[in-house]
Amino acid sequence: MKNITLVHDKNGADSRPQSAKALRTFNSIPSFDHRMPLLVMFAVMLVYFGILLLPADRIEIIVAESGFMENAQFLGYIACAIISWIYAKKGLWLSGLSGGAIFAVFALRELDFQKRFTEMSVTKTSFFINPEVTLTVKLVSSAVLVSILILIFFFAKKNYKKLFDSIGSAETWAYTSSIGIALLPISVVLDSLHRWLKDFGIIITEFQHLMIKLSEEMVELLIPLFFLMALLQWKKEAPRSETKNH
Repeated sequence: MKNITLVHDKNGADSRPQSAKALRTFNSIPSFDHRMPLLVMFAVMLVYFGILLLPADRIEIIVAESGFMENAQFLGYIACAIISWIYAKKGLWLSGLSGGAIFAVFALRELDFQKRFTEMSVTKTSFFINPEVTLTVKLVSSAVLVSILILIFFFAKKNYKKLFDSIGSAETWAYTSSIGIALLPISVVLDSLHRWLKDFGIIITEFQHLMIKLSEEMVELLIPLFFLMALLQWKKEAPRSETKNH
């Protein structure tokens, strides 16, 4: 066996080999998986400001209902759903079936399924108090919404501890998915911002309205992107994550 000679400092204390110090320095550098969320956010910001340089009519086409942005969001959620189901089949994610179902629900929302078969969105309170909506439609819509809420509740109950434990263990998928979760309420605020400004009598220009709409669509695009990254990172860390929680 090769002998390693330790170097003594002037106080007589042994210092570790320089190679060990270099290894610690290398390990302290954030990995690509850790940097990827920041790189994605930076890229999206560049795209955001690039789109703002386009003529207003071009921006309207990009953020239009069932336009490019919403289709991209739909494809992102569908990709997340498919990967989740594959992970469930391979035993990589024990909650993959329910997780994939939730992603599929979000994908259908991007296609406006919440108002595809009714005069208004079934997620609005006014839908259930509208006298023009029949009782049968209200009951069916309520049953669907309650089923979705129950699915999300039990999914969150089963996985929230795993998420927090994995954040404490510095697992990259946990950080990435946490960003996606944090963006959900931000997208809701941006979606309602124009209406809130109108309620307070604040008048904005057409361009400012486009900026808010584009911001909303960009945030809604980031959400499936972060969940997709988290799923890809999860594959590398799945055995460690699943084993310590089951």
